[in-house]
Parts: sequence; C-alpha cells; structure tokens
Amino acid sequence: MAYLCLNDPVSSYVPLHQFNTSKFTLVFLASSPRIGIIAKTTNIDLKILYNFMNNFYLSAQKKLSVINSSFENYGAHLCLYVSGKKKMNNYSHLIQRSDRVLINDINPIKLVRIVGYIQMDEQLYLRWLPPNFHQIWLNQFQNSQHLVVT
Repeated sequence: MAYLCLNDPVSSYVPLHQFNTSKFTLVFLASSPRIGIIAKTTNIDLKILYNFMNNFYLSAQKKLSVINSSFENYGAHLCLYVSGKKKMNNYSHLIQRSDRVLINDINPIKLVRIVGYIQMDEQLYLRWLPPNFHQIWLNQFQNSQHLVVT
C-alpha cells in the first residue's frame, strides 16, 4: 500500500533535524516505518526521553496540520527501550539497540544504536521521507518482516 503514496500531492518531506536537541537526534529507519531516536549520551533518565518523544509528536502534529489538515492526527506510537533493572541511583537509564538508518552517503544505509522510535503508518512514513530515499526504503520495507511487537 505504501507504493500508492509515491508522488501523492498530500506528501510533504519532514526535515527531522528541526526537532533535534542537545540530547537527541531523529533519523529515518531503513526497513520499517519508524523514526529512530539517537541519544547523544546514555546517561539520561527515561522520563527525559519520553518527554522528548512526546514533544516531537505534538510539535510535528502542529507543524504538519498547517501544511495539510489531513496531518492533524497522523497516528503514531512511541516506543522506548527499557530495562527491568534499576540503576543504583534508582533511575532507569536508556538502553540502546542497533538498527539501520537512512543517510545521505554513497552507502545510504548505516547501522547505528538507537534508544527508541516513533512507529508510524507506512503510507504516512513514505510521505515524510525525503524523495531520494523513497525507492531505497520501499525496497528495504518490501524485503523485511515488519511486525510491531510493542
């Protein structure tokens, strides 16, 4: 179904760098409809990560609804990587997992460590992607086992 969104007039590339902070960077993932979160340090409480993700969601919703009213409620869920163990200071710290991200380089896919992601509908995700990643992402997505297990 994502192919139906190619050249869709509702499409609008969303530059993720506008939402980056001193603690987190957002990236498009390569084989799933997810925006990954890279932490610049792992010594951050999960509450700070959750607040960043929630602020991103609300800010994106507000900015996108100005572009097109159909983005007013784009539907996504926030996924944090957590551990069942508490650290000595009783704070739960970030856990990283490897995932593949899309980058502007000779090799457009790079393995990086992320601390969570924003899960989106694949059609909307394709609309958000920069056009130079459309075919790369579609090929990767088509060849992946995409299951949401959160």
